[in-house]
Amino acid sequence: MLRSDWRDDFRTYRFHVAEFLRCSTPHKFANLVLARVQRWLRRDRLIGMPPHYFIDPINICNLRCPLCPTGCGVLARPRGRMALDDLKRIVDEIAPYAYRVELYNWGEPLLHPQIFEMIEYVSQRRIAVGLSSNLNYLDANMARRLVASGLSQLVVSVDGVTQESYAAYRRGGRLDVVLENLRLLLETRRAVGRRTPFIIWRMLIGKHNEHEVEAGQRMAHDMGVDSFSIDTLFVDTSDPEQV
Repeated sequence: MLRSDWRDDFRTYRFHVAEFLRCSTPHKFANLVLARVQRWLRRDRLIGMPPHYFIDPINICNLRCPLCPTGCGVLARPRGRMALDDLKRIVDEIAPYAYRVELYNWGEPLLHPQIFEMIEYVSQRRIAVGLSSNLNYLDANMARRLVASGLSQLVVSVDGVTQESYAAYRRGGRLDVVLENLRLLLETRRAVGRRTPFIIWRMLIGKHNEHEVEAGQRMAHDMGVDSFSIDTLFVDTSDPEQV
């Protein structure tokens, strides 16, 4: 069974603990305890509010990943971008309770023209912000704005160390572009002396790339990425094209 290295897991855990303490307030903590107790008691009517939220700012992507509803074109809603004012309204409602907001789901968040303003607004409310990106789209100005935005954590999807294995799932993506953008982001962060965003190289594992896990971990560590993690691809076993 494939596992992440315990040192990577520990670094990620330590970072999350630090972010939890940074974002905590007496009111948030009391709500968190209430929510956990109600969950433990299996209450069907809840008083506590969730401490962790996903807000999807865009459902447009530059890749065609075959198991993603956006990538394979089966997303059952129109494609579009969230307005900044709508995000602010939502964040204002959840700010008293939220420890963390993930600003992504079924799209590439860096394609949103106001993603940096969105991150800044959430972060200024003492909420940790997480992002996940294929990182095929980045330039020097975007890297500077991303580092300065207050982004807490960035997960970069890098599913191989060769173009063939990477593009088997990240269809339309270029591994050389991703690695160059990742180096740019790390260099930008070092240049301004910041420790965030905490950058995780995440590798989704399938038969096409499982032989490259160790090489991917070495490459991530050599590059200076904060942590390396693996996960398995979700496969619908009722679909013969996915088995």
